[in-house]
Amino acid sequence: MDTPKYWVASASSNEELLLVDHANCERKAAGSALALIHRFADDRNACMALSRVVREEMRHFEQVLSLIHLKGYAFTPLGPSRYARGLHRVASALGCEIRISELLVAAIIEARSCERFRLLVDALDPPVSDLYERLSEAEERHFALYLNLANECGDRRAIEAHLKVLLDEDAKLITENDEHFRFHSGPPSIAKHSNASSD
Repeated sequence: MDTPKYWVASASSNEELLLVDHANCERKAAGSALALIHRFADDRNACMALSRVVREEMRHFEQVLSLIHLKGYAFTPLGPSRYARGLHRVASALGCEIRISELLVAAIIEARSCERFRLLVDALDPPVSDLYERLSEAEERHFALYLNLANECGDRRAIEAHLKVLLDEDAKLITENDEHFRFHSGPPSIAKHSNASSD
């Protein structure tokens, strides 16, 4: 499911909120990868790969934070989005191993981020578009890593079935109107966008 065009238009007219929420997303992505290291404590290769993701996500956080400063915006912590909450809620209901659940959610978030970065490259001006073009490649790698790790943890057919359910939820979440604009929101249902808003 493609991101609705209206979301892209909203992103281009709400650059400050886009960047502030994006910075929060990068911080949370690093935290998720760090938490997964604990889940793979007995797998050196997985721990090393996840450690690289943590460092890369924090580097992305720093890059977005620099852009926020460059633009004269203020970084503000934001609460978790409806998107992430929705995916985790559905994943928990599937009843699969928690490692697989967390990996599949992380994979979908990375894939959706990759798609949105690529859309925003054409919708935004440099230097934001330049950064987003580079970040799209990293998100694609992270998606592949998380999906491969999930497939190594269980039966592939079962994982494919779980993934389909989560992708259906992803499609629902990005097409339904959201009260507040966010990097992973659906099209905003109201014109009021403030970086002080929370979900």
